[in-house]
Amino acid sequence: MPQVSVIIPNYNHAPYLKQRIDTVLAQTFQGFEVIILDDCSRDNSREIIKEYQNDPRVRLAFNESNSGCLFKQWNKGLKMAGGKYVWIAESDDYSAPDFLATMVARLEEDPKIGLVFCDSFRVCDGEVSAARARWYGEFARFYEQDFKADGKEYVSTQMLFNNTIPNTSSVVFRRSVAVEAGPADESFLLSGDWLFWINLLSYSNLAYVATPFNYYRYHQQTARHAHASNGVMIEEACRISLFVLKNFPVSPEDAKKITGRLTGWFVETMMTGRFPIPKARLKNIRHLAYELDPSSRWRLWFRRTGLQWLWLGCRRRALTLWNRILPSKTPKPS
Repeated sequence: MPQVSVIIPNYNHAPYLKQRIDTVLAQTFQGFEVIILDDCSRDNSREIIKEYQNDPRVRLAFNESNSGCLFKQWNKGLKMAGGKYVWIAESDDYSAPDFLATMVARLEEDPKIGLVFCDSFRVCDGEVSAARARWYGEFARFYEQDFKADGKEYVSTQMLFNNTIPNTSSVVFRRSVAVEAGPADESFLLSGDWLFWINLLSYSNLAYVATPFNYYRYHQQTARHAHASNGVMIEEACRISLFVLKNFPVSPEDAKKITGRLTGWFVETMMTGRFPIPKARLKNIRHLAYELDPSSRWRLWFRRTGLQWLWLGCRRRALTLWNRILPSKTPKPS
């Protein structure tokens, strides 16, 4: 039985696929099986994948029709996996040779760790760059060195705000914890990984490795690029934040902060109107925003009617008048 099951879900990533598979097979840690899934790609991915069919470490699974959801492929791969640990190595990324050895060592040394991930390089148009500030935002300083964290506390304080495990290829997790937490939510188009990590951390702790052993590739075929402007991103962020607020011990200050951020994002999304959002999704976004913060509907109305600018103008004039009056009421020193 292999110690690690490496799942490579692919769809139309032929230009990157060989590098992905080769950097998996070249890992210094060799106790693994490789499960390559193709979701009915329209490019020449299958021809590339079949080049590896005689490797005893590799199993292939081809869909006859496109599933329409990356997370269906995740679940298919997890059902096929037999390893103690799982690495979902996305088909357009690649890794350093010591990635798997380092991740497995962290998991082996502490049975309470259900998930370990490392820092990543960003690869865009062939240029490789450090991207810690981009990945972790306001929490970037925490990621300058290795650490371990309580799973539920980490979700409550960081994953409420953002997916601070930003690239799936940087993660190795215990299969037993994934079985306990349940499959990936196939209703998500973009952020199913974010929710999947949250569910795993409901049952276990995590470890982080500050060395960037992973190379995350950004290009126009990524799911994030595809869903940046069609409402999917805000809809799924609201769903996840509501889930965390209902199921984890979030402080009142952090709850107020996230509802304020998402309400502001909701109002801007509704006001901009530059990108087409399907009516059904638009309705769902409104419902989620109102559930997060009932005042969001009034903030939106206030903005649309122009009363916000009227109120700000009146407030500015009142403050100016008050500042003029105030000096005359201040008693002069004797």
